[in-house]
Parts: sequence; C-alpha cells; structure tokens
Amino acid sequence: LKTFQIPATYAEPITLKHIMTHTAGFEDGGLGYLLGYDPAKAPTLANALADHIPARVNKPGAYGSYSNYATALAGLIVQNVSGIPFNEYVEKNIYEPLGMTHSSFREPLPGDLLGDMTVGYKRKAGIRDPQLFEVLGGFGPAGSMSSTATDMAKFMMAHLNNGTLGEAQILKPETAKLMHSVLFQGDDRLGGMAYGFYEEYINGHRLIGHGDDTFQFHTDMLIDADENLGIFVSYQTITGAKGRSEFVRTFYDHYYPQPLNEITPPSDFNERADRYAGTYAFWRRNFSTLEKAMGLTSNGFSVAPSGENTLIVSGFEAPLQFVEIDDNLFQQVDGKLKIAFGEDADGNVQDLYIDGLPFMALSRAPAFEAPLFKMLLPLASLILFLTVWTGWFYRRKDYKTMSMPERNAIRLSMTTAVLNIAFVILLVGILTTYQIEIYIGIPAILKISLILPIIIILTTIGMVYFAITSWREGYWRLGRRIHYTLVTAAAIFMAIFYNYWNMLGWQYH
Repeated sequence: LKTFQIPATYAEPITLKHIMTHTAGFEDGGLGYLLGYDPAKAPTLANALADHIPARVNKPGAYGSYSNYATALAGLIVQNVSGIPFNEYVEKNIYEPLGMTHSSFREPLPGDLLGDMTVGYKRKAGIRDPQLFEVLGGFGPAGSMSSTATDMAKFMMAHLNNGTLGEAQILKPETAKLMHSVLFQGDDRLGGMAYGFYEEYINGHRLIGHGDDTFQFHTDMLIDADENLGIFVSYQTITGAKGRSEFVRTFYDHYYPQPLNEITPPSDFNERADRYAGTYAFWRRNFSTLEKAMGLTSNGFSVAPSGENTLIVSGFEAPLQFVEIDDNLFQQVDGKLKIAFGEDADGNVQDLYIDGLPFMALSRAPAFEAPLFKMLLPLASLILFLTVWTGWFYRRKDYKTMSMPERNAIRLSMTTAVLNIAFVILLVGILTTYQIEIYIGIPAILKISLILPIIIILTTIGMVYFAITSWREGYWRLGRRIHYTLVTAAAIFMAIFYNYWNMLGWQYH
C-alpha cells in the first residue's frame, strides 16, 4: 500500500493470506458509500479504500468474516504491484487470453457491451420498475464485474484444466492447484477457504467457487474438479439469493444422488447439551458506526437443547435439529448440513461454524445483543412512555394544583416520552422508505433525526434529578412516584441503548 496504511490495531499485520481467506479481522461496512448509480461520482479505488478503512475487530487469521473492503484492497494491491489499473490488468491477463469478450469490471460498461446488459427490476405499485445500473465504484474489485454465462464457462474450463484453455494459459498448473487448495478452516472437519474460492461439499462432492450478490443480481460459480464440471448461475431479483443454492443442490440430488442415512442421537447428550445453548452472532457485522444499528433486525443464531438428545438451531429459514456425531460436531437430523462448535482457552463453547460458509463464523453474542435487551426491553420502555401521556390525560385536572417543580417534572417526562417514541418511529420510517438507497448516501432526514437522541440524553438527566427529588420531597402519591421512577429507568435504558447501537451523534464512518 502506497498512499495510506491500515491502522496497527493488533501486533499481527494483515497479509494477503488473510485477505484471500476473509480472515483479515475487519468489521463489515457500507452504509452511505458502498453503492451508487452515477459512475461520474464514484471515487477511485485508492481514495475509496483510504476514506473508508473499517475498524479491526479481530486478530488476523482468527475468524472468517466476509469483507468487501478486503477484497477491494486485494484489487488495489494488484494495481499497485503491476503498475496498471486493476480493470486493465484483468482484461490483459484473464479476459483477452481466454477470449472473454463479454466481460468487464468497468463502470459504466464499454459501449460495445452496454446494449447487452440486462436490466434489474423491483416491484413498485404492482408493476416491474426498471432500476439503474448498480455502480460499486471504488469497491469495484469486490463485485463490479459484468459477464455472460458463455464467458464464465471459459473461465471455469480454464480452472478445470489447471489454468489452461486451448492455447491460452493464465496460471501455471502448480499455481492453479495451489489456488484450489485449502488455505483456512474454522474447523478442519468442515469446508474451508481456498485462495479466494471457498469449499462446499454436496452429496460427497467437493466444489470450490464463489457466489456474489448486489441488490439486484445474484450469482454463483462452482467447480467440481472430480466430475470435470462447472456450474454458473445468475439471475435478477430483489427478494433474495435462495434460488442459486436451491438450483445447485437440486442438480446434485438429481445427477449425483446420495441417500440420507438415519442418525441415532447419543443417549446421554442431554447431559451436556446446555453447554452449547445461547445466541451466536456473525462476525460479519458493524461495530463502530451507525450501521451497527442494522443488527437490531438480525437475531443471529439461537441454539437450545431439544430435550430429545438433539440441539434446535434457529437462524436458518426454519429451525433445524442437529445430532452430535463427533466432539463438538453435529449433523442435521433430516439433512446433510453440518455445524461445529469451537471452544475458548478455558474449554467453554464460544464459536459456531456452518459447513459451506467458512467466511461467516459466529461467536456468542454480547449480552446486550440478546433479544431481551435489543427487543423486549426497548418495547417495554416505549409502552411505559405511552403511559406517561395516557396518565396525563386521565389526571390532567390534578396538574393544575401541583407545584411548579412537580409540573416541570411531568413536562420533562412527557417531553422525554414523545422524543423517544418519535425517534423510533422516524428511524423505522426512514429505513423502510430508503431501503437500498441508504447504502448510496446518508439521507438528510436521517442526519436531522440523530439530533433527537442527544436531546433525549439531556431530558433524561433532568428526569433523574426529578425522580430523586420526588422521593426526597414526597411529590405525589406512592404509586405515581413509582411510575415516574420506572419511566426514568426506561429513559436511562434507552439512552444506553442508543449509545450502544451508535445512534448518539453522527457516526457515519
């Protein structure tokens, strides 16, 4: 790196090995800058990566956590070492030798390809609404390539032939074999990361490849070297990426079926099942910016004993049950999916690994990210805030006979209640309205709304004062003092809540 450096958060430096295996230890990020629709406004690769360095949250090599930033960083290193722009390097060393004449990383697409580009759509008012071409700009190496199935077939055949297609050679045979080999595994009994590719085992077959998603398009590319087979899937939808994995599994179930063996749970597993119970969160999440609040809608994975010598794991499309088949290794009761657990230095279960996702490790979620603290208590607090106003309407005649300090205390509680309710409603409305666009830029209304948590902190401090005074001076009857204290506690909790999820101030980057 020539124009900027990654902060030395840990003693261990980040290497290309870590980048190629998604174990660099970066947090995830992209709010307000990852995507765009105007290539003219896109920053250069070097500037984008210098301006949006993510926090380092793990030692390099500790956990798999998919990173668009790290992948783009690899593209910048290619550019710096070769001395030519990344897009040109790929064209010269991959596309041209393999005859991939309908592929490009350029944004916008070159004129001779632009007319062949498919259009993305989303549903709007009951009809298909055409969308603009997605621009990754300064993060282009992480996913801005446009291609065709025919070109990707050439790319896959080159890999199946260890770097050669016809007379063209893009990799030496020994380099191709190394690239296809395992470089990192969270658990050595599950599929791991190769050099950029990741492993997936389906019906006993080892596949390597890589999937990709933008908001409009979903793609998967897999290579089965033993069968001399390559599969490329690409389609357009706003609704999700399930289709690609379903297609591949259906393909293998049809052409390479494998019977499902019945597994008998160990009769004594109930005795040790509790050590696995808990909530696990992906390391691929944000820690340091407002984007952390996006994690409020994700409950991660929950593991609980079934009482029948199995574990129930929630977090997939539907809850699944798993049977212990080895030490900390489990297989799906009615399927072939495997998961493994990792232990900390004291032998306590700490981590969760899912087969086929070596770049998406999970660890036990912090207590404050459990459903109790991020869903139930905020909801209870909002209900308490509502009672402030319903109580005032019910007893507003008493308000006239109160002293000025008592009136101020009630005014402050009503203000705090309405500010909290307004902020939550406003935030939900903004995220619902802007959706994808929030990754293009931070809307002004969101910036303005973040004033409210700061005001809430100030009014909460005032409520704490009046809550103490109400007991010392004997304001109101006992029940009303208890209610005021509970509302104050709710306000304190929400202030802590906003701070934990980076909603205090303007923490965009």
